[in-house]
Amino acid sequence: MILSASGENIYPEEIEDVINKHEFVLESMVYEMKGKLVAKVHLNKEVVENYYNDLKHSAKDWQHNAEEKSKKIMDDIMHHVNSKVARFSKLNSVVEQHEPFEKTPTQKIKRFIYNK
Repeated sequence: MILSASGENIYPEEIEDVINKHEFVLESMVYEMKGKLVAKVHLNKEVVENYYNDLKHSAKDWQHNAEEKSKKIMDDIMHHVNSKVARFSKLNSVVEQHEPFEKTPTQKIKRFIYNK
């Protein structure tokens, strides 16, 4: 649980559920950094590439503009989530996690590694 500046209880798992329902997301983790809510998101690269290929973009074009497209996807995820959560649970930023999250034997994300 995260306690907001105004005293509301924020449950990261509830926000992560919304994020993980986005078509491009494999898994995510929400945490607090300097009083702001931040989400780390591991994208499903295969789905993202298929989406852009369906838009008549070649794989070469994807590689060429990967950073720009990644930023657009992160912005899209943030707007998607912020439209579905309470005002005090809105994300301030979404950051791409390029590698899969490190997990415990029970497949839970080792949050302590990423909360730095």
